[in-house]
Amino acid sequence: MEELTPGSLYTYKVKSTNRVGDGPWSAEYSFLIVNEPSQPLNPRVVEFSDNFVEISWEQPLMNGGQALSGFNIYRQDTTLGSGIYSLLVGLTAHDFYYTDSGVDGGHDYQYYITSFNVLGGESVQSLTLYVTPSQAPSGMTAPIEVTHSKNSVTLSWNPPTSDGSSPVRRYILYAKADF
Repeated sequence: MEELTPGSLYTYKVKSTNRVGDGPWSAEYSFLIVNEPSQPLNPRVVEFSDNFVEISWEQPLMNGGQALSGFNIYRQDTTLGSGIYSLLVGLTAHDFYYTDSGVDGGHDYQYYITSFNVLGGESVQSLTLYVTPSQAPSGMTAPIEVTHSKNSVTLSWNPPTSDGSSPVRRYILYAKADF
């Protein structure tokens, strides 16, 4: 038997032979060999904040012998330990970006992408993306003087109005003397 190649159309027919000779050929039977496509290439996190994660990817190397039907995006929230990957969204074969606006800032997420075609099925998963959506703190107000002496000053300030969904790790104080 010959080695079959995905994406190739194969046609077969058969006839029988006896002592008298060959009978007529049968009707032809044709079929297309289709496998699952390869995984999407170069997945990456394009941008994120405390309320969205945008990811992108590139076309897989092989379509499995049939045009791609689309891509599936899977997500796992690993904030409280090991979560379970679940299908987030299915997209068309023309989509190479997705914005997940259902994230919570400060949570740890993992994503992977698969490609699929109708007859061959779903590819293995792409490389895994890891992201913790958050942004820089904002809303700091000016420090206020608590006490001062001839050689020192004690200042106080309020925390930022938004920590960007990530705990504030330190404060940096800028001081400038005007002479």
